[in-house]
Amino acid sequence: MRTTLVIAATVAALAVTATATYGLTRDDPSKLTVGLGEPATLLPGLVDDPAGRLVLSALWTPLTEVEASGRPVPRLAASVTSADQRVWTIRLRPGWRFHDGTPVTARAVAGTWQATLAQGWRGAGLLTDTLRVRGGRPGHADIPGLRVTGEDTVEVTLEAPFAELPLALSAPELQPLPESVLSTRDWAGFAARPVGTGPYRLDGAWRPGHGATLRRFAGYAGPRPTADRIDLRVLDPATQYAQVSSGDLDLATDLPPDRHAAFGTAFGARHGAWPLGAVTYLGFARTDRRFADPGVRHAVSLAIDRAGLAAGPLGHQVSPSTALVPPGIPGARSGACRACQHDETAARATLAGLGGAPAGAVRLWYQPSQAGWVAALADQLGRALHLSVLPSPLTGGTPADGMFLVDQTVMYPSAYPALLPLVGRELPEVRRLATAAASRSDPTERLRGYRLAENVALRDLPLVPLWSRHGHAVWSSRVTALPTDLYGPRLDQLR
Repeated sequence: MRTTLVIAATVAALAVTATATYGLTRDDPSKLTVGLGEPATLLPGLVDDPAGRLVLSALWTPLTEVEASGRPVPRLAASVTSADQRVWTIRLRPGWRFHDGTPVTARAVAGTWQATLAQGWRGAGLLTDTLRVRGGRPGHADIPGLRVTGEDTVEVTLEAPFAELPLALSAPELQPLPESVLSTRDWAGFAARPVGTGPYRLDGAWRPGHGATLRRFAGYAGPRPTADRIDLRVLDPATQYAQVSSGDLDLATDLPPDRHAAFGTAFGARHGAWPLGAVTYLGFARTDRRFADPGVRHAVSLAIDRAGLAAGPLGHQVSPSTALVPPGIPGARSGACRACQHDETAARATLAGLGGAPAGAVRLWYQPSQAGWVAALADQLGRALHLSVLPSPLTGGTPADGMFLVDQTVMYPSAYPALLPLVGRELPEVRRLATAAASRSDPTERLRGYRLAENVALRDLPLVPLWSRHGHAVWSSRVTALPTDLYGPRLDQLR
């Protein structure tokens, strides 16, 4: 998911933006040092965190990339074509190799997708629910709608016309893995020493708590990366900030929240932010009739001070949502969600008009990653709506009562995966409208259909958008350019 828009170096400017380039002066073009958090994994099918996606963007070249306009551009693929938007042909570029020297083949693409379904990786839902590849089932490697028709050609048959397959091919989850791991199924070993198709290869195994070195891949068939070597250092945010300030680190990508206000003063133009396409929503248990009326859900949304939570317990790592489709997605709108404006008076008046606040205590179910700020959100809702809101850890299953928090990362840059599966699952009308839009070959018509689907979702509000994540970086005076996309800095263009 690599778009080409220019962003400002402030969080306030985050809108429909994804790529920036900043200029300064530097000495040595051959080696750079980058600080980051510990990736959860380096297996493409499972990566969902900013650190992991940052590393994988250097190790893999995607089948396609997406321009700022939303137009897909072939990369590892030479072409992606269809006469009816249902049967697609993917032809790979000749001469492309994995870092182990083996060729990138149609069998590697098909084998990776089969493994994705069999293993239940993140991309499984992309294949079965979004693309709807014919006959694909989670937990089963056999995919009737996927055929290798030549050494460099894959035919993909979908259940229904879907014009966005070329866009979806930019998703990291669908990038091919080499035969060496497809045959052994040693996923853990591969995650420690991944073999990709990108401009950089990993020099040795990844060392948890320390990092690794990226070296330019001599056999790379794409544009030559700027630096010959990039040292990746796993460091805590405070250490990253201190080392980039002292000149011992070229780029820090994980920053301490308490230094947010000092970025501009300490680094001047040498800091930036970019949207990550990761959204947090507040949902309502379907079986809890207290929240069946859309007016109640609108009141809950109006009661939330998103900006206060973003600047407080969330440590300036998010941007308050003003729409369902997050920033960084081509065609995303700002201000589409009127109920996302903080207005406690309007929230209480809305509930009063509906007979008063929901009766009894309301559970607010949360995941472990949300534990640091859920109490503040519960306190806000309790005070604003005169409710008893009880934060409750969710240990599994679907909540039978109350409200719940859910995180979603948009898999590729389009409103379709932003609206589905979460919103579409809660509101079938949104699924119907978005699915109809996705079948249209004209991008302008698709966008118009997605906005209609978003409007319906905002009217009913089965899920309340809270905020979307953004990345921050500061860098030393040795860096001359910092291109970014939805995964963070483009390490292959960092110089």
